Amino acid sequence: TRKESSAASDVYKRQIVYYVEQNGLPNFMFTPDSSFQITLGEKGDAAFSLEGQIQSTIVDTIKTFNSENAINDRVDVILKEEAIDKVTEALEELTFKHALVGNSLTIYGKSAHSSKPELGENALAHLFKLLAEKLDEEWAVPFNAAFNDYNGAGLDLKSHYEPMGSPTVNPSQCHLTDGELRLVVDIRFPNPVTKDQLQTTLES
Repeated sequence: TRKESSAASDVYKRQIVYYVEQNGLPNFMFTPDSSFQITLGEKGDAAFSLEGQIQSTIVDTIKTFNSENAINDRVDVILKEEAIDKVTEALEELTFKHALVGNSLTIYGKSAHSSKPELGENALAHLFKLLAEKLDEEWAVPFNAAFNDYNGAGLDLKSHYEPMGSPTVNPSQCHLTDGELRLVVDIRFPNPVTKDQLQTTLES
């Protein structure tokens, strides 16, 4: 019950106070959570916003709905009327889940945490592949190259760094209106990769 929980908490507090009074503050301590036995480090986490103007012959608007630290599971696209037939033909060659009604295209993925992209399926990555490889959209080519591998090969990252493991690169949010594009990319990066290194690569 809540009363019992509060009483237990008071006991713990008195024990900690007693320990410090007798021994002083410890020089070192750890909390045995996460992947206990012992965790010696944690990957860095950075979200980058890429913004600029684009010219598209295919899409009018792009809209996503998930948080920046989740694998994108849905992207809504309003197509230009003159591109509908071309898009319909291109979609026949691809296997991801989608729905095309009139000039409204929805691409579906599967949500997962940004640090576990292998458990999800990124709808934005599908969109960039469609635009770059099937519809000759020039602006989408660098995005497709950068983000089609969630371990960061497109950003010149190795697939594994000892001892912390793999980086994860997640294009999570995208909005396009009136030619103004904003793309959010969430990256979890192991030592010795740095945020400055990632920012330089993304800017280039």
